[in-house]
Amino acid sequence: MKKTVAIILLLATVFLMVCCRAEPDSYGLLIEFVNTYGADGVIYSPIVPEGKDGYIRDGFVETIYLFYGRFPENYAIFLNSRPDFSSECGIFVCSDAEMVDIVEEMCLERIRLLCSGDKRAFVKRNHNVVFYSTLPDRERAEKIFSEIIR
Repeated sequence: MKKTVAIILLLATVFLMVCCRAEPDSYGLLIEFVNTYGADGVIYSPIVPEGKDGYIRDGFVETIYLFYGRFPENYAIFLNSRPDFSSECGIFVCSDAEMVDIVEEMCLERIRLLCSGDKRAFVKRNHNVVFYSTLPDRERAEKIFSEIIR
């Protein structure tokens, strides 16, 4: 009887941990990614306070992305500090599967705009998270993203 109760409690705990997992923090994930990758630039996010590097002003998102509909609220975008080289990446945490599809298409469009046909650019999906990168070392970027998004 004690073993049965222990097994039920263990299964309930695992179920609650999986089902009640907190939504990923795009800003924290992108900071970890950029620090590990070693890129130089600015991370923009809606959580950055006004007056700080990375603060998003009105019209910023519309200037960078072709997007229609409700934009994700949980996102972070890295733009490199060299204007002569289009090297950037972004993480978007989406609220539902439809938004994931829309954001993935938006990221693909951004890649086409920045570096059409360039083998370094890619988009990855992991559940409700969409990541894109145009950083120079694709293989390294994919590996780091896979490690931090587990």
